[in-house]
Amino acid sequence: MQAYARYAEAAPDELTTMAPFMAAPPAPFIPPEKQGTPSIAILVCYTGDLAKGERVVAPLRSLGTPIADLISPIPYPAMFAMTEEATVRGLQHSVRSLFLRTLVMM
Repeated sequence: MQAYARYAEAAPDELTTMAPFMAAPPAPFIPPEKQGTPSIAILVCYTGDLAKGERVVAPLRSLGTPIADLISPIPYPAMFAMTEEATVRGLQHSVRSLFLRTLVMM
């Protein structure tokens, strides 16, 4: 997580990232043996030139081996639809957007 925190802090303003800690959803892009296990989903949204965005996101891909890599151009609302499958009934939570000036790791 420290490498991710450094990456996110140095990212340009056009890039927004979210790193929710969640159970890996029962989705077709998640291997069955990983579904339900504690995971960190790194969500990214780049609002600029596509080629530059690909260069900005490239270092993120080198931070580790993902369970799944679905980073691609998609409409902004589709990013949130990807996390709906991980919703746990009864927890009364919903995330649509938020802003964080700094990320402090303890």
